[in-house]
Parts: sequence; structure tokens; C-alpha cells
Amino acid sequence: MMDGFGPTEGQGPPRTGAGPARAKEILEERYARGEISTEEYQERRRILEEDGR
Repeated sequence: MMDGFGPTEGQGPPRTGAGPARAKEILEERYARGEISTEEYQERRRILEEDGR
């Protein structure tokens, strides 16, 4: 029976849609809010771009 409260047996975790494009958006949002430094932003962006190749 499906109750709407999580995955049913055999389905695994729900998908969040957080792919590379969303990861970049989150990074940009955190930088804009001042949560991370310029250096950290640049390093993480470089890593995301390398992973996308």
C-alpha cells in the first residue's frame, strides 16, 4: 500500500534533482549570501567544472 510517506520497498531514496547545474546554483547562492569566501567559491567552482567534463 502506498501511503505517500516515503519510498516504497525497492524504490530507494527519493530523487532531489540536485545535478551539476543545481550544485553550481547552490554554490552561487552561498557566495552571494557571504557564507563562503571568494577563494572557497573559486575552488569549488573549479572542482564542479572539472567533474562536468
